[in-house]
Amino acid sequence: MFTLEHNPMIKNIIFTVCTVVICSFSNIGLAQTKDVTAVKSAKESLKVAQNYFSKGELNKARKQLLHTIKLKDNFAIAHRLLGRVYSDLSDYEAAIVAYEKSFELDDKLSRAAFFECAEAYLLTDQIDLAQHYFSRFKEMEGKRYANAQKEQGLEVEYQNRLATREQNIAFIQQMDMTNPEQIQVIALGKNINSIHDEYLPSLTSNRQYLLYTRNIKNEDENILISSKEKGQWTKGSSIHGDINSSNNEGMAKFETHGNTFYFAGCKREGADSGCDIYRANFEDGKVTEVDALSGKLNSYYWDSQPSLSCDGQTMYFASTREGGYGGSDIWYCPLLPSGEWGVPENLGAHINTAGDEEAPFISTDGLTLYFTSNGHAGQGNGDLFVSYYEKNSWSIPDNLGYPINSPAKELGIFIDADNETAYFASSRKGGRGGLDIYKAPLPKAMRPNPMVHLDGTVIDAVTQEPIEADIKLRNDGNTWNFKSDQFGWFFQCLAGNKGYSFQIQKEGYQPYIEAVYLDAEDITTTDNVQIALQPLHTPSKKVDSQRLTKTIVQIYFDFDSSTITAKGNDKLAHVGSLLERYDDWSVEVVGFSDASGDMEYNKSLSQKRANEVVNQLKTIHQIDIATNINVIGKGSTGEQSSEEDRRKSRRVDVVMTR
Repeated sequence: MFTLEHNPMIKNIIFTVCTVVICSFSNIGLAQTKDVTAVKSAKESLKVAQNYFSKGELNKARKQLLHTIKLKDNFAIAHRLLGRVYSDLSDYEAAIVAYEKSFELDDKLSRAAFFECAEAYLLTDQIDLAQHYFSRFKEMEGKRYANAQKEQGLEVEYQNRLATREQNIAFIQQMDMTNPEQIQVIALGKNINSIHDEYLPSLTSNRQYLLYTRNIKNEDENILISSKEKGQWTKGSSIHGDINSSNNEGMAKFETHGNTFYFAGCKREGADSGCDIYRANFEDGKVTEVDALSGKLNSYYWDSQPSLSCDGQTMYFASTREGGYGGSDIWYCPLLPSGEWGVPENLGAHINTAGDEEAPFISTDGLTLYFTSNGHAGQGNGDLFVSYYEKNSWSIPDNLGYPINSPAKELGIFIDADNETAYFASSRKGGRGGLDIYKAPLPKAMRPNPMVHLDGTVIDAVTQEPIEADIKLRNDGNTWNFKSDQFGWFFQCLAGNKGYSFQIQKEGYQPYIEAVYLDAEDITTTDNVQIALQPLHTPSKKVDSQRLTKTIVQIYFDFDSSTITAKGNDKLAHVGSLLERYDDWSVEVVGFSDASGDMEYNKSLSQKRANEVVNQLKTIHQIDIATNINVIGKGSTGEQSSEEDRRKSRRVDVVMTR
C-alpha cells in the first residue's frame, strides 16, 4: 500500500522529510511546562522543536517554536521552521507570516523556504505571490546561502515539483471559478477529521456507516468506522474484527449493498507481496469474516484502493504493477464464473498517464468513473476527475473543477447513493491538518445516471423460510436474469425513473408477476422489500409483510407551486397504467411541503398538491379512484438542513397497495 510516508501521491503537498540537524539532549537541562520544554537559550529551544518536528509531533513543535521566538524574536531559522510546521498543519496563512518574517530577517538562509512559501500562497489562492516566490526559488539556484547543505534533499524534491506547480498556476489562471451552482464544500467535523491524515471515505447506501483511512505520524494506517446518530457522525474508531494490525490497512470501499467491503492490507500472513486487496463481511457495524481474494487480481506489486461495480462483476483498483504508463495506474479485473478473479487489464491511455492515477470509484451505473490524478491538468498535487464509458472506451477525463478541486491535494472520492453528493479528502486550507474528509454536491453535469438500489428477499408464504428463486426483470427490451441466494436475498442496481416488469419463479410455487416503477429520486422506495411466493396445492395464507406490490411514486413540485411538472406528468402516466391494469388497488395520496412558510400555509399548499395529483389522474388519465383513495395534506416534513432536503420535501407521495 502506498502510505503517506512512502507514496508522494497521497501525502500533504507541503510534507517533506525533516533535514534539520537533531542534536543529543544529554547535556541540556530540560523542564517540561504544558507542552513547552524550558531550556537555557533560544538555540537549545530550537533543537527541542526540531526533535518534535522530526517525530511528526507538530503541535508540540509549534508551541516550542513560539517559545523559541519569544526568547529570540530575530531568530530567522526558528521562523523558517515555524512556517513548515504551520504548512503541515494546513494553517497556510500563519505559515506565510512565518516565512515572510524569516525572509525579512535573512533572505539568504534557505532556498527551499521560497518554494514552501510559494505553495502556501498557492493554497490560499494568492496566485501572483505564488508565482513571485516560485521565481525567487528558481533565481537562487546555484547561489550561496546558509542552509544549502542541510536542505539539499528538499531542493531536489522541490526542483522536481516546480514544473508541475507552474502548470498548476497556468491551469488555475484559465479555469472558471464563478461557481454558478453555488456548490459548498463542507468538512465532516472533528469526530472524523484530526491533525492526522484522513482519506478514502466510503458509506453504506443507508448512510448509517462511514469507513475511512487514518494515517498517524506517517507510520500507521488503519481503517476507522463511524455511525450516524441523531443526524451526526460519531467519533471515528478502529473497526471491529480481524482488520487492523501493526502493519498498514486502509482504502476500504463498501459494496453498494453494504454487506461487504474490500480493503488493502500490507504484509499480512499468507500474502506473497507487500500490499494486497482483501474482502470483509460486514454486519451491524462489525466485521464477521475476512478473506483473501482468489485468482490473479493481486500481484507482487502494490495493489490497493479497490472499487467494485454494483453488479459485483468488475473490480477497479490502483496498482504499480508492470505494464502501466508510469507511477500508479488504474486497472480493472473481471470476476470469473468460478468465483475467482481473472487477469487485470490497464484502463488505457485516456485514463492513465506518466504521473499517478489512483483511488478509482466506479458509480452504480457502471458507466461513470471518478479518480485522482496528478498526471492530467489540474490545480494541485492531485485533482479529482471523471470519465464516461462511451462506445466501448473511457472518455478523456474531465476535471471536476472549482470548488471541489483546489490547489491542495484531493484524494479518493465516493459518490453517495443519491448520486448527487460527493465525499472526498483534501488538504485544502481551513482543515484540521493534512488530509481531511469533506462533502459537496457534485456539479449536475458530472453526476452519474440516476439509479435505484433494489434490495429484497424471497420467502415461502406459508413457512416464511427463504427461497432460492429465478428472477427476471425487463425494461425497454433489456432483460436481467439473476437469482436470490440461499438466504432468499437479491440486490440489483437499476436505472431509475423507469417502469419494470418483475417475474419470480421457483418450482413448486405459483409464479410472481408484477409491474413496478423505480423512482430514482427516492432510492429507499424499494429497500428491503419482501416477496412471498405461494406454494402450489397449499391453502393460501395471508402474509403480513411488505410486498413489492406496495409501490410508491413521488411527484416533485417547484417552490411554492402546486402545478405538476412535465416530469411529474410522466410519472402519473405510469401510475395511471398500473391503476388501470388491476382493480384492487388501495391508493393514498399524501402531499408535503418544505418548511419555508408557516404551519397553516404549508398544510394548505400540501393539500393543494395532493388534490392536483388526484385531479390529474381523474381528468387526464381517466382513472376512477374516488372510492378507494385517501387524500392527505401533511404540511412540512421533518428536519430540512439543506436546500436538497427542502427540494425533496416539495412533493406528493402516491402510495399504491394491493
